Amino acid sequence: MALFRALGVEGCFLLRFTPSLAALTPIAFLQRLRKTFPHWRMISVGADWRFGRQRKGDVALLRRFGARFGLRVEVIPPVRYRGEPISSTRIREALRRGAVRSAAAMLGRPFVLTGRVIRGAGVGRRLGFPTANLRVEEGGLLGEGVYAVRVQWGRATARPAVMNVGRRPTVAPPGSPPVVEIHVPGFRGRLYGRRLEVEVIRRLRSERRFPNSESLRRQIERDCQTAWRLLTIRRRDFQTGKKIALQGRSDGL
Repeated sequence: MALFRALGVEGCFLLRFTPSLAALTPIAFLQRLRKTFPHWRMISVGADWRFGRQRKGDVALLRRFGARFGLRVEVIPPVRYRGEPISSTRIREALRRGAVRSAAAMLGRPFVLTGRVIRGAGVGRRLGFPTANLRVEEGGLLGEGVYAVRVQWGRATARPAVMNVGRRPTVAPPGSPPVVEIHVPGFRGRLYGRRLEVEVIRRLRSERRFPNSESLRRQIERDCQTAWRLLTIRRRDFQTGKKIALQGRSDGL
């Protein structure tokens, strides 16, 4: 919705995909739209759009309906990435693999997580890397691993950070649920209850078990420095959180 607003879209009507909506025949679905929008004059859809019960409605049926009611039908050809049409399925699969640069190329922007900061177990703080634990639905789309990200809250400037998505096998009991936790180098304030926006820039590595907490701590240090290099942050600024340069490199970040 925020992206629509930024593009100048003046309004948005959301249809909840309920059992009753799914049961509508293609014609009944179009008639409901026409009743909802009596001044409906044009519809723009993808070439492979399907609608109505059992996905029986297609562009050909939509054109016949449009001709009957004076509705102009605009069919948009697919946008391709690496030779194949871009789809929500391809984007979700890329995110599950941790291929966030491919997902960003298809989205036209970095993938963004949003969520509220909740209390965690305090393990990161004991290791010297305090983390903000997020309650997010989108977190389930991302494959487990460590990511270089940019984080923003309120009107604050976006800051570079490192995010872990996974089950923390070194410090958490077996079978623990996956978590999304973010370390913002140089930040010393409190984020509990705040809503964060997290731009996922690059996957750094997979999640793995370390022999002890010290080995994990050293790896987190390396992750922070790798994120710093990817986000073109000067070393001292990444450590202190001061004078942060936010531009990414020009290699598809």
